[in-house]
Amino acid sequence: MKKLFLLLPLFASALYAGNLLLNHDFHSEDDEMPPEWHSSSFRFSPQDGPGGSGCVFFENTGFSTAISVKQARITLVPGEKYRVKAMVKTANLKYVNLLLGVYDYGWHRQAGLNSIPKNTGGQWQEVSGDFICPPSRDTEFYSFCLYMANMTGYVALGNVALEPLSDKARTGSAPLDLSRIIQRPKYFLVPGTPRIGALPAETSELRFPWLFPKMTDAILTGSIDGIPFPSVKVEQNAFVLPLPPGCRRGKHHFSGRIVKGEEILATRDFDFNFADPLPAAPIKKYNNLMSEVLNVPANKKSYAFVNPREGWVYFKADTLEKITLTLEGDQRPLISENSFRNEAQRYLLPGEYILHLDKSAAGHLAVRLVPVIYRFAAIQTDPESDFVTDYKFRFLEAKNIGIDYHRRHAFGVYNSLGPRFDVQYYPEVIANGLEFFRHFYPDGSPKASIYSEEVTAKMAARLQKSDSLLSKDGGWVEFD
Repeated sequence: MKKLFLLLPLFASALYAGNLLLNHDFHSEDDEMPPEWHSSSFRFSPQDGPGGSGCVFFENTGFSTAISVKQARITLVPGEKYRVKAMVKTANLKYVNLLLGVYDYGWHRQAGLNSIPKNTGGQWQEVSGDFICPPSRDTEFYSFCLYMANMTGYVALGNVALEPLSDKARTGSAPLDLSRIIQRPKYFLVPGTPRIGALPAETSELRFPWLFPKMTDAILTGSIDGIPFPSVKVEQNAFVLPLPPGCRRGKHHFSGRIVKGEEILATRDFDFNFADPLPAAPIKKYNNLMSEVLNVPANKKSYAFVNPREGWVYFKADTLEKITLTLEGDQRPLISENSFRNEAQRYLLPGEYILHLDKSAAGHLAVRLVPVIYRFAAIQTDPESDFVTDYKFRFLEAKNIGIDYHRRHAFGVYNSLGPRFDVQYYPEVIANGLEFFRHFYPDGSPKASIYSEEVTAKMAARLQKSDSLLSKDGGWVEFD
C-alpha cells in the first residue's frame, strides 16, 4: 500500500504536466513547414534540428528584418505560471526586440523570454524561463512565438515546449485544437494568369504557380473543352500550358489535375474567356504603375480613347476655365463647373470610350491608367470620433479631415477611401465614381470574439446574402 501511495503523485504529475505545443520538434514528411506552425521569412529542415529532428531557421546577412514562427489558438489561464523551453543555435545574432513566449490576441500583452544567446559556437543550446500568463484583452486564446525585430545573423529553433506549472494552469490549459481549424489543402491548382474571365486577345498560355520546387516529378494533365492536352512538367516554379490556336477566342472549359505518379495532388475545373479584341491605340508608359492613353488639346467637344484593361482610369482637364467633362453612357459628370479639382477617376472595363466636353477650352485633356490609390483616413466630422482621438498628433480639428477637405484634396486624387467613414457621405462618394471600404466584423460587432461557432455561423449567413458587403449588384466582387 505504501508503494502505491508513493506512485500516485508521480502519475498525477505526468497526467497534468505536458507540452502544450503540437509538433514541438517540427516533424514533417517533406520540406514544408508543418501545418501546426506558421512563419515568415523562414527556412525549414525536417532533419537538421537537435538529434535529427526538425527545425526552423532564419539567416539574414543583408539587411535587418523582422522574423517570426508561431503556433496560435492555445488556451492559457491568466495569472498562472508557465515555463517556456527551446533548443537554439545562433551565430552573430543581433536584434532590437525578441520574444520567445506567448502573447494574447491582438498582441496587447506578452510574457516569456526577451533574450537568447548571440553565439552558441555551432552547438544546440537549451534556453528556458518561467513566466506568469498575462490577462488576455479579447479571448482566452494565446499564441506562442519566436519573434525578433530588426534581426541580423543566424538563429535556428527546435524542440520547443510550453509547460503549465501551477495546478490551475494544468487543468485550465489546452493546446491548439486542429479539429476546429479548417484544414487547407496542401497542394493547389490555381491559375496565375490574371483576368481569367476576360483574357486579352494576345494571351497564348495559362500559367499555374507551383510552390514546391523540390517536387520536380509532378505533372499537369487534363483537357480543354474535353480534348486532352499534352502533359506539362513544372518549370521555374510553374506549369505553363500552351493554348491551342483554336482556344484563343471565345469561352472554353479547363479541367485539370496535378499528379505525382498515381497520386492526384490537386484538381481544378473552371471556365476561361477571351475578351473581344480592342482597337489598336497608342499607350505611353510612364512607369510600372501609370500609362497614358490620351493627351490632347481641349479644343474639341468629343474624344475617343481605348482602355486596354479593367481598372482605374484617371482624367485630368489642365485648364483654368470652368468646363463639364462627361463619359458617354455615364450620367455622373467627371468634372463640372462646381468641381474643386479638374480631376476625376472611374473604374472601367476594357473597351473604347467617348469623352464629351461642353465647350472647347484653352489647355489639355489627359487620360491615364492608374492603380488603386488608397486613402486610409476617410471622412470624419465628429470631433469625438476614435479617429480624431487616435490621430490627434496629425489633425488638430475634425474639420481638417471632413467632407470639405476631401472635396478639395481627395476626390479625384484618390480612388479608394478607408473604413472610417460617415454614412451620410456615401452618395457623394459614389457620385464621384469612387469606392470605399468598410470594416467587416463577423457578427457586425467590433467587440465580439471572432472564434465562436455562433459568430462563424452569422458570418456565413451574411456572406450568402445578395446585399452583403462582399457583393455588388447581386454578384460576387472580384478581388485582384
